[in-house]
Amino acid sequence: MQVNWMRLERGFVALARGAAALTAALCIVVTMSAAAAAAPDRGPKVYLLRGFMNVFSLGLDDLSAKIERRGIRSEVYNHTSASRLANEIADEYKSGKTRPVILIGHSAGAAAIVDMVGELERLGVPVALAVTLDIASRPVPAGRVGTFLNLYASTGALARGPGFKGNLVNMDMAKGNSGVGHFSIDKVEQVHNLILRYVASAAGRGGGAPKRQPAQATAPAAPRS
Repeated sequence: MQVNWMRLERGFVALARGAAALTAALCIVVTMSAAAAAAPDRGPKVYLLRGFMNVFSLGLDDLSAKIERRGIRSEVYNHTSASRLANEIADEYKSGKTRPVILIGHSAGAAAIVDMVGELERLGVPVALAVTLDIASRPVPAGRVGTFLNLYASTGALARGPGFKGNLVNMDMAKGNSGVGHFSIDKVEQVHNLILRYVASAAGRGGGAPKRQPAQATAPAAPRS
């Protein structure tokens, strides 16, 4: 019997391609399942806002990935999305899909967080945790926030405004660490680790956020006009 080696080879190639396609499909399914298991579509969610030009806060992307690996939903936006995002958060909170709400911003994104906590209070949404990274010194006029953690480099302490309700914590992250500056604070491992502890605590996943703050964490009183 004569064997048609060319036809046989083509058959093996087709079989191999089919097996490869099946393997790839299974990998996608497994990856999607793992992602779904890691970050469910309900429950706590962290919203991270980048600063100017969307290119100077890329450390937030790394931080977001670390949050996702802890099984907490996380998404990064540009600070220009803040107004639209506040309305989306309010809708998701009121539907029960997103609770608690956690906000993190750097530079212009941090300034947007200050505005967002006030807007969300107006919309009837409390914020479990807000984190700002190196914002200019200013009051937080309003907002209902479980913990407002303000991390800055040398200057940038926030003050309680008349309509602010919650715990305001200021920390100078450049104290004793010359490598922390405006363009690096969002990328520093020490800063990420601190934020992750607060995020885990706010999301009800443990984390051990400090109960007593060091002296530099004391929030200054709001200026009187």
